[in-house]
Amino acid sequence: MKLFHKNTDPQKQEAQRKTRAWRSLSRPVALWLKKFHNTQEQVPVEGPFLLIANHASNLDPVYVAFSSPRRPYAFVASEHLLRLGFVTRLLTRYFTVIPRPKASMAIDTIRSITKTLKQGDPVVLFAEGDNTWTGVSGSIFPATGKLVKMMKVPLVTYRLEGNFLTKPRWADKKRPGFVRGSVVHVYQTEEIAKMRPEEIDRRINADIYVDIRQFPQADLQRFKGRHLAEHVERGFFICPSCGRIGTLSGQGNRILCGGCRSEMTIDAACRLHGGPFADLYAWEQWQSDALRTFVQEQKETRLFAAEGMLTDLAQEKQEPVSFWMDLSRQALCMGDQQIQFSAISDMSMVQTPRLLFTTDQGYFEIHSKQAVLRPYVLAWQEVHNRME
Repeated sequence: MKLFHKNTDPQKQEAQRKTRAWRSLSRPVALWLKKFHNTQEQVPVEGPFLLIANHASNLDPVYVAFSSPRRPYAFVASEHLLRLGFVTRLLTRYFTVIPRPKASMAIDTIRSITKTLKQGDPVVLFAEGDNTWTGVSGSIFPATGKLVKMMKVPLVTYRLEGNFLTKPRWADKKRPGFVRGSVVHVYQTEEIAKMRPEEIDRRINADIYVDIRQFPQADLQRFKGRHLAEHVERGFFICPSCGRIGTLSGQGNRILCGGCRSEMTIDAACRLHGGPFADLYAWEQWQSDALRTFVQEQKETRLFAAEGMLTDLAQEKQEPVSFWMDLSRQALCMGDQQIQFSAISDMSMVQTPRLLFTTDQGYFEIHSKQAVLRPYVLAWQEVHNRME
């Protein structure tokens, strides 16, 4: 007679394996992170729940993960994370990754979230979709409240502070400072049931909102670093002094314009000195208006030219490609091929080196470490805004 029955459910076995692996890793790594002033408040909720956090750094999933040292989260993440070789293998060893198309929430993703919660596992969602370039939080997906009501589990809102300043989106290297994570609110299912989706959206936006301009001076003084401006042109590419596009470069702590020879500096708190703007948010607002004018005038040609690798993600075919943005034709140009922005149904940027876009010919990715890709996305968005 068999006294013990071996669990033969593959999903449960995999969940148990990940829990064991995470528990063995989480404590020593958490102690190591604490040495670098990274502290994460633990979530006081048992059973399945949905956790929504703000998004300001590619390391945010790592920080949030340590709010649950006893069991691993399932993370809703851009599908590109399943195509990163060793990084993918490392992530999937410890966590469940629920893939979603960049900047959207497909029906398959919603089904996977539902299934994961029914299995009893907590799910993490960065509902802003895209991490900030300015240190000021963006708005969550408009349908997030509907998703929360649909899941019928508690909602935890979690705020990360300091994550942007320790590694701004354009930067390649992490900087000394602190990352602090805290539970803002736990919404029980009874409370959620009484709220309209729009009210849930409003509550989440308020709970996870972060603005580095509002940090106390004592906090800002804790951030240090060198070469603070290097690669800032990945996100800020129109000179605020002469208004030219694509002439900026970051060198050391200086932001230089190759057109008018103007110069600004940036400090570890991402405050600007020597130019017309005091902070990145103000520069961003002005840059958005300036780019809108460039798109409307349709004068500029061959902007942000670079070399990269083009991948047809459906066919899994790769080829080297030269590419650039042509505002006179409002197109993404690759060699002798021109793809009108109006013919691209979706475009997004992953981290800094990857540009994803969809046409009626398929789903594609351009990977280029040297390229400045953000202008492509913003110009595409402007063209589509004018079409609506």
